[in-house]
Amino acid sequence: MQPVLNRNPLEGIRLLKEYGKLDVDITIHQLQALVDELKNPMSEIEEFSAWSGMRKENVLNLRIEQIIFNDLNGTAVIITKLKGGETEETPIGPEA
Repeated sequence: MQPVLNRNPLEGIRLLKEYGKLDVDITIHQLQALVDELKNPMSEIEEFSAWSGMRKENVLNLRIEQIIFNDLNGTAVIITKLKGGETEETPIGPEA
């Protein structure tokens, strides 16, 4: 069986440099349209990222030990370790 491509078609193309962070504000309808177009598990990851404010990479690296659930109201707190050993607590509402 021959490989489909014998070389990377993007080889030698440089990525454009991005300056600063890109802040994007979307409406709830735009978020729902995006989630509807994605397939699981990506749709669930994207929706959770949007509701929690967490980056996709942070969501993918989550471990159950980092989540403290509140059974009374369906909320939780996610504890993540930052560079330098500091921790950050992210409150999660019932939507996420």
